[in-house]
Amino acid sequence: MKLFIHFFFTIFCISYLHSQSPSYFQYETSNGLPSNEVYDMKQDKQGFLWFGTEAGLVKYDGTNFKLYNNNQSRGNAVSCLREDKFGRIWCTNFSGQIFYATLDSLALFIPFEKLYKTNYAEIDFDENDNLIVTSGVNHLYKFDISTSKFTVISCRDNSTALTPYKAFNKSILFTVLGNHTQLLNLNNSKLSEVLFF
Repeated sequence: MKLFIHFFFTIFCISYLHSQSPSYFQYETSNGLPSNEVYDMKQDKQGFLWFGTEAGLVKYDGTNFKLYNNNQSRGNAVSCLREDKFGRIWCTNFSGQIFYATLDSLALFIPFEKLYKTNYAEIDFDENDNLIVTSGVNHLYKFDISTSKFTVISCRDNSTALTPYKAFNKSILFTVLGNHTQLLNLNNSKLSEVLFF
């Protein structure tokens, strides 16, 4: 009889239990987002949400949206959002320029402007917090963001283009497009092929 009561009580309780419904918010221009076209998003270490949009870089503090733009920008649309060791958010526009957010503005990363080759640039940070920049060519740039000094790291094959992907151990992997596709690892300023078994 105890087993029957226990079974009946369990069935009764289960029928009244409801799982949580997932909740979400849809942000769009009608509630403050400057553009409905979003290319990238990132949550920073402080919990703020950042959006790379057609209108520019946008910071959301949970209540308000703040749009960041720069007068030297050759285009407002940004993507490729990354955070550096200082908590600054970095992004690139589709014209190949690199920017980082300060407290209230968007600053142009001047050292890359001198190397700009009219290609879209992709960025990431390596395990030593150096800024790694690829721009659709067979080499990449490694910037020390504290000093703005850089080194050029070349790929052996001149017909390749490097595309970065972040790996689990904070190293950066690159796919190489050219005569054949391969995976490269950046370690100590050298690109080496990743072998699979």
